[in-house]
Amino acid sequence: MKRLNSTLRGLLPAQACKVAGACGVATAMYAAEAWWPGESKVSSSIRDKVVSTNKGYLEDILDKPLNALARAVCPAYRTVPTATVFREAGILPGGLDTG
Repeated sequence: MKRLNSTLRGLLPAQACKVAGACGVATAMYAAEAWWPGESKVSSSIRDKVVSTNKGYLEDILDKPLNALARAVCPAYRTVPTATVFREAGILPGGLDTG
């Protein structure tokens, strides 16, 4: 994506978002249903107790390639806040897109 876009010329933003959604996000989220733990689970030590899965480390792993993809899609400089870049690229951060 970096080769297709720059701050001076490149794809139209709408086209870049379509390419990012079709290729980049799909690649980053490949088989997430199989390894994503979900919001909560039943405790293995205490019967009938629901506990958190502590998936923060997985969100960090997913956010790195998605952040790079969003920055490649948007013709923005490095100093632009990450949340703004995600919104402009039309990409949800790692923890939100796995539903």
